[in-house]
Amino acid sequence: MDISLLNMTESSLFQFITTMPNPAHVKDASNGKYIMTNKNNLRTFDFICEDELLGLTLDEIDSVFMRQHWGMEFAKEVAMLDAEVKSIGNLVVGKNKIFKDRQGIIRFQNMHKSPFFCGDKKEKVSAILTITYEYTDKIDLITLYNNYKEVYKSKTEALYCFSRYIDIVNFFYEPLTEKELFCLLYAKLNQGHKNIAKNLNITVKTVETHLMNMANKLKNHSMQDVIGFLRNKK
Repeated sequence: MDISLLNMTESSLFQFITTMPNPAHVKDASNGKYIMTNKNNLRTFDFICEDELLGLTLDEIDSVFMRQHWGMEFAKEVAMLDAEVKSIGNLVVGKNKIFKDRQGIIRFQNMHKSPFFCGDKKEKVSAILTITYEYTDKIDLITLYNNYKEVYKSKTEALYCFSRYIDIVNFFYEPLTEKELFCLLYAKLNQGHKNIAKNLNITVKTVETHLMNMANKLKNHSMQDVIGFLRNKK
């Protein structure tokens, strides 16, 4: 949606973003400060109340809170999108933006940035509206885990954070190994032992051993409980 084509007041813009199901915020185009946000956007930064965000700039959020999660380039890419909106006075879309949030979860997003004009002349962009469309849950879990391995230097850390994302940590007494995780993800796809073995380039007996080891790590659940949970999640 190109907000520049809508005849909106500041109050109607605020009403618009607070009812959005997606993360949304507005920055002052003159100084880059956040001036409006909705609750879903606050969760992106792991903030609780608006006062934690409003009045800050992207640079301040990056340097104080997010750089260790975003990486060195993410804020620069967002700043370039904001500058383009100010320059052309029209909708700009930033596709396939990837970053870690403050909980260590990897997020895949498309950002839609639209100009907001005060008055009727539309001569100067006064604010920039950003609506974020996340598609992390549209990515198949095996591909997603491989992305975790690319983002995290430590395989142990990648395994743990990915297991938190798919919400299986509390099912097990001990963390899963990578091969155990892959066996679980292929089982979730209704793969039989032979196909799992073929996909992982291991023997059927090894697959059975991994599944048995996972079963021995379970708390008060069965493997079918975990597999059913994953199937219902996606």
